[in-house]
Amino acid sequence: MDYNAILERILNTVDREAYRFSGSHLSQPDAAAQKKVHEALANPSIDLDLIQRMVDQFHANGEIDEISRLSLLFVVAAHPRAKDYARAGRLLGERETAVWGRAERGTNDAEIERMLAAVDRHRGALAFLMGRYAHALDHFARALERERIADNLQNVLATLLRLGEEDDARELLGQVRLSYPAPVVEHLDRVIQEDPDLALLRQEHLP
Repeated sequence: MDYNAILERILNTVDREAYRFSGSHLSQPDAAAQKKVHEALANPSIDLDLIQRMVDQFHANGEIDEISRLSLLFVVAAHPRAKDYARAGRLLGERETAVWGRAERGTNDAEIERMLAAVDRHRGALAFLMGRYAHALDHFARALERERIADNLQNVLATLLRLGEEDDARELLGQVRLSYPAPVVEHLDRVIQEDPDLALLRQEHLP
């Protein structure tokens, strides 16, 4: 896998299309369901099977759609408490198939791209968790090309650092700070202070 080619894609995307960058990508119901699932996963006393049933209940109640259900089930399967990476991969395949089903039913191209970006983002997360960092970077680059949101950018930064490419991560962050809207930069700065995967980008680590 050509690391330099992937990095060039990322830098071109960031440089060329900063104006398309947005700061949010989840609807309110999806965000609320995701928050509840993450809170449950953080509580070791809550059984994983119970969390999966909770996701299915959100779907049965009409709070989330099928694509969101598959996404949250992926989150459960890939979580460190489960590490069921084979199931996580299968769920991603089902989710991608569901997205193409939406396309066949006439969902607009922009929405399809957003949903495919989420698939790419989850493929990147799975590769990252399995220690396949170059492949993770490729998937995160695809997600960023499809959807300019802060989550995709911070995933790219974290993966660059995991690959030992601190200088490239700093160059990318500097580019973002120069040209991106203030809310995006502020979001990234908050994440850098909180996320251990981005710790090397904190002010105290500057040379």
